[in-house]
Amino acid sequence: MRRTQRDFGSIPRTNDLDSLSFVSRQLGPDAASSGTSLRDHAVQERFLEHILSKPRASQVDLDHLVMSVRKLREGVLASGRVDAFAVRVYETAARICIEAGHTAELFKSLIHLVRELYPAVPPDSAETQALMSGCLLLLLVCDVSQAGDPERCHGDAREIVQVYSQLPDGVRSSSPVERAMRLLSALVRDIDYVALSRVLAQAGAVERRLIAGMLARARPRILRILARAYFTIPLGVLLRHLCLDGDGDGDGGGEDALAQLLADVLPARPAQTQAGVVALRAPPGQRARPMKAAA
Repeated sequence: MRRTQRDFGSIPRTNDLDSLSFVSRQLGPDAASSGTSLRDHAVQERFLEHILSKPRASQVDLDHLVMSVRKLREGVLASGRVDAFAVRVYETAARICIEAGHTAELFKSLIHLVRELYPAVPPDSAETQALMSGCLLLLLVCDVSQAGDPERCHGDAREIVQVYSQLPDGVRSSSPVERAMRLLSALVRDIDYVALSRVLAQAGAVERRLIAGMLARARPRILRILARAYFTIPLGVLLRHLCLDGDGDGDGGGEDALAQLLADVLPARPAQTQAGVVALRAPPGQRARPMKAAA
């Protein structure tokens, strides 16, 4: 996942609803003449159905949808709406942001949904509440934007525990939330790569997308840890420890990704001497013969 930095541009107008402006832009002297507003509950409901009918065939489509759900969220918040429809809006916004890869807008959706709406409105689906709560924790676990240490692979543990402690008991014991907390535990222990690979193996597609960016940062550290512990390691074991042995971890996998990682992190490692075994470093007293660069 990446932070939202792009300019969304203008949204193509295929319907009068696309002409609706942000509520925050209707606070000036011309607000009274602005006509239809997203503060109106009926307009909000029509706008949500309009959003759900839009295509999601490209990243551009998704970017426009993120802007639209942001506009709708603002209208719902400005109208003071706290009901099942508000929950549906924020859950829809979260799903679209995950699909589009917009972390900043996803965080805004989830923090209000989990902290404000779910406690006030009993959700229709306990499973969805658990997933959304787990996604919020995963975002916090994988957020290293405020980390001063370039090697750090996790967010502020105190903030994460605080959010976790405010969740209802049934949500705290749910699988998505427990996975998020196990992920934090694995990362704060200077990366427990065995526990990390187990969490990833159990994670669903949505969770794996949120974890993918953190994995790209964690893999070089894991590889250096393994290189200090082992001279050689079976290929399958190395792929598993680096979380490169599965499909859909969000940022590539398999032996090609491993080859590039080895070249970047251990450029002077010994030459390969045995099929199915990866040399990480030379034994003491043995001079390493560096791997030749791929043509």
